[in-house]
Amino acid sequence: HYYSYRKTRNRGSYLMMVAVGIATLAAIVYTFKLAPHRWFNHMDVGHMLMCLSVYYFHLGVQKLEWRAPVVTMHTK
Repeated sequence: HYYSYRKTRNRGSYLMMVAVGIATLAAIVYTFKLAPHRWFNHMDVGHMLMCLSVYYFHLGVQKLEWRAPVVTMHTK
């Protein structure tokens, strides 16, 4: 989606990249067991971030602009 966003500035591609970033953050939180409190542990934080990531994936898919591939036929 990075390539698509750079070429077309498609909002859907941008939201997909944000979703991947949030999912990466969730993985980091889970891996390093980062938790603000013992009753709200790393699994809770990770799952909340994953939910947010899924929401951004959903928004990204809705905003994607699909373009038909350009087909050219060369005749002699």
